[in-house]
Amino acid sequence: MKRLTTGVLAIVFGLLNIRGGCGPGLPPPEVECLNRAAPSDGAETVVVGLGANDTFMPLNPEEELFMEFGPQGGQHVFISLEYYAKDHTTWQHEYKAFFRGTEIKVASGAFIAEPCTPGWNQIAMLPVFVDTPTTAPVRLEVLSGPTEEGVIVREVETAVDVRFVNPT
Repeated sequence: MKRLTTGVLAIVFGLLNIRGGCGPGLPPPEVECLNRAAPSDGAETVVVGLGANDTFMPLNPEEELFMEFGPQGGQHVFISLEYYAKDHTTWQHEYKAFFRGTEIKVASGAFIAEPCTPGWNQIAMLPVFVDTPTTAPVRLEVLSGPTEEGVIVREVETAVDVRFVNPT
């Protein structure tokens, strides 16, 4: 795998806003180009998971995401994304979590990267900032896509039902 060093804009909107006070001290997301064949249908796709490199595993329904508490009182969970990008020099990823079955948002975050195109990409250690610490079933929704002038021009959506839980 080839590590992207200059290709990442490294703009994490949540970190810029220092939401919940947990921005400082968080590690930057890890961005990698993956050496894999294109999907058989050639379609752009996004997979939400945990881990990095060869340890990446897609999130299973009802999987538990353990909240981490920052030194300044904020809380977050980490996710990873693997996505296949056909073109464009910039891709944006927005992620939100809602109490399952509602439109009540409990967590969010965003990241912009310059992907390897065409090709598979991985972003690990993306913080999803939790607005209210809660142990609850949530629907984690991800909207990704190539951008032009800061606007997503094609949307690739995915979602998974998980649980936010306090560490034991």
